[in-house]
Order: sequence, then C-alpha cells, then structure tokens
Amino acid sequence: MLTKITRLLLLIVLVLNFSSCKNEDNPTEPNQQSNTTNPTGQPIPNFANQKDVNGVMAAIRYSQISIVGFPAVETDIAFAMLGNGVDAGSVSLNGTSLGKINQGGKILYMVPDPSNPMQFLSLSWNGSNHSWNVSGGNGIPSLTGSVKSPNDFSIIQPSANSAISKANGIQIKWSNTSSTSKILVQITGVNSSQSKFYEELADNGSYTIPTLDLSSFNGDCMLFVVRYTYNNTTSGGKKYYFVSEIVKSVNIKVN
Repeated sequence: MLTKITRLLLLIVLVLNFSSCKNEDNPTEPNQQSNTTNPTGQPIPNFANQKDVNGVMAAIRYSQISIVGFPAVETDIAFAMLGNGVDAGSVSLNGTSLGKINQGGKILYMVPDPSNPMQFLSLSWNGSNHSWNVSGGNGIPSLTGSVKSPNDFSIIQPSANSAISKANGIQIKWSNTSSTSKILVQITGVNSSQSKFYEELADNGSYTIPTLDLSSFNGDCMLFVVRYTYNNTTSGGKKYYFVSEIVKSVNIKVN
C-alpha cells in the first residue's frame, strides 16, 4: 500500500509540473533539450544534432532516493513527440496507449496523461524489449520499432542529502556496469536555473563532474544519473529514435 501511495504522489507531482510550468521553466530539464518539448522533466539524450531526426520516443523508469536507508520512489513514464509536434495518430508502448496532449499547438504523447493520472505503466528493466507502435498521420508514417532496456543499477556515491565541496569536483559512482549502455549525468540547482549536462559517457562505474563546471552551483542541487540504450528506424528519409532509460536522482548540497 505504501508503494502505491508514494507512486501516486510522484505521478501527481509530474502532472502538476506539466500543467503549471512552461517547458523552459522546468528546472529538471537540461538546456540541451530546449529544441524538444519534454514535459516529463526527466533528462533524455539529445538527438537534435543527428541528421534527419523526426521523432523521439522514450520509456523512462524514474527513481528518487530521498532518505538513506528507505526504498526509492519509482515509477514508469512514457513520452513521444513526432515531427514538430504533429498529430501522428495513436502511439503505444508495449501495448499501452499513450495519452495525446495539446500543448501550445504541439501534440505530445505521454503516460501519465494529465487527463488520466491514474494510468500506470508496468515495464520490465532487465534487457527486455520496449516496443513502440505509431499508427501515423500528418506526414508521419506508420512506425514500429523496439529497443532493449538497460539493466537496473544503484548510485553508490554520493549518498542522498550529502554535502559536497565543489573544490574537488563531484565524484559519482554506480553499480552493475555494462558495455551495452551509455550514461548521462545532469546536475541542476534546485533554486536556480543552473544546469550541467553530460551524455554518451561510458557505463564504466564512475564519472567526476569537473570543479570548473561547478563554480556557479551553491546549495541544494539534484543529481541525475541516467543509464540508457537507444535504437532508431528510418522511414521516408527521416530517422525516429527509440530510447529506454533508467533515471536515478539524489538530492545533494554543493558548497
């Protein structure tokens, strides 16, 4: 029962965040994603510099450790944007249809859907397939594609709510390394718009945010460590990316 309540509270926060904040005001979204509306608030790989990109579909497991020694709050999220936010018909992930949302004239697909916040995804995160289906429309073809999910991991260092001196950088360590996935790291100031974003890192168990990158960070911050895999398909000369990622976040204090 406690797990269901905490999941529901996290989903409510996500829905309220989507409903009340413009994308560019969302402090948990990296600046590199400014070209793509992303209401989940979770960092995802940036494909904007890839040639002929015309859509991104992401399956996300979000996990936040708030108190050391207590279980993390976890929930699964799905998000898709096709073209420049056109209505591409129905979009589903492993047979579950995503909600269709109109935000400022752009059509986004998402679970949880703000109009149906009780809808839950239940995905496996053990190398199994996350399979997408798009019916197509408005220049988007009918699409199918899949990507193997990454395996779960844990942040070993830093621990939740720890105080860290930026003089030595921020040393990050995680478990269960893999040669088949990549790592993304993001640090964001809780009370500021400061954010640093590092992607396509080797999944080798450690990364250090350089001291020079932390000069403007002070006080409470959120640290995200993301393990991800991705795949793409090409149709009509355009590429469509499928992402599967596990997001771990901890609150830290930088001084």
